[in-house]
Amino acid sequence: MDHRLTESQELLRRSAADFFNQKFPLDRMRELYNDRPARDAELWPALISLGWTAAPFPEVVGGFPGGLMEAAPLIEEMGRAAFATPFVHSSVAAGLALAGQPGASGLAPKLASGEFTVVWCGPSGLDAPPQLNGGSVSGTVHGVAWPELATHFLVPAAGSVLLVEATATGVSRRNLDSPGAEAAGQVIFAGAPVLQVFEAGLAADVLLGGAAGNALLLLGASERALELAVEYAKTRIQFGQPIGAFQSIQHRCADMLIAVEVSRNLAYKAAAMHGTGAFERSARRAKAFLGDVARRVTRDAIQIHGGVGFVDNHRVQLSYRMTLSASAYYDTPHEHRAVISQLVLAE
Repeated sequence: MDHRLTESQELLRRSAADFFNQKFPLDRMRELYNDRPARDAELWPALISLGWTAAPFPEVVGGFPGGLMEAAPLIEEMGRAAFATPFVHSSVAAGLALAGQPGASGLAPKLASGEFTVVWCGPSGLDAPPQLNGGSVSGTVHGVAWPELATHFLVPAAGSVLLVEATATGVSRRNLDSPGAEAAGQVIFAGAPVLQVFEAGLAADVLLGGAAGNALLLLGASERALELAVEYAKTRIQFGQPIGAFQSIQHRCADMLIAVEVSRNLAYKAAAMHGTGAFERSARRAKAFLGDVARRVTRDAIQIHGGVGFVDNHRVQLSYRMTLSASAYYDTPHEHRAVISQLVLAE
């Protein structure tokens, strides 16, 4: 597939790379990873102030032309920078799904502007599904991304998808300890009022959009891990020469490079296929492949660094932690492969 970007896409990519390198280099991100309140207070508002939350949306609601493909370079650069925010959850997964809903026309502009941050409360396998009772919802959901930054939650319940305000009566939320880059927590609905009810098909749109978006994050994290590994291999001296001179290190870096290049093809194909009939398979293939490969590439980068790579606050750890989060949300690689197999066998 031709990965050449349009002029506007390349401009957004360069702008994002410059912004992250200058304002939030990895050393600064390392500090923020150790101070979650400061990180939450800085990163997401910074992205909103730049207007980049509008990148995946159509112009009619205040977005950029080009849809998910337009935002793809931005998401990739976020992964490279370990810039953890609710962007994929709110602007991509929930945002693009709601933008295609006739009854959600008033939500899309607020998502594009960053006024609303909508997060998916999908099933985690740990809890019973929330229950809809009249105009209210009750239940507990674990593994919710960015619960304390969300202004609204999308909750699948009773064959439909519910929109619930995060600050409504009957909603409680809290962050839990997580090894990944993104905040993850628990949301409890105790008779919380429902703002709007959508058809169950919205859930599939959220899932596929989130899978494609996270594939791009995983791509960026893998690229940065490879860069750090190669840089270290060139400068770390062992037995009188750089460790990059040893065949075992060369072969491992070569394998990482091949994995990253294949990943780029799948991730960008999924973004390009958004809005077409081929999007489901493309998104699932990208998430299935990158969910496994990114973990392997980031682990290999840590191993190339040797003992220092296992230090919790080393820069290479940021890519690994980004990968842990992005690979977990919107179904696992195994779940995506199972669905793809079913689709192929049904043909």
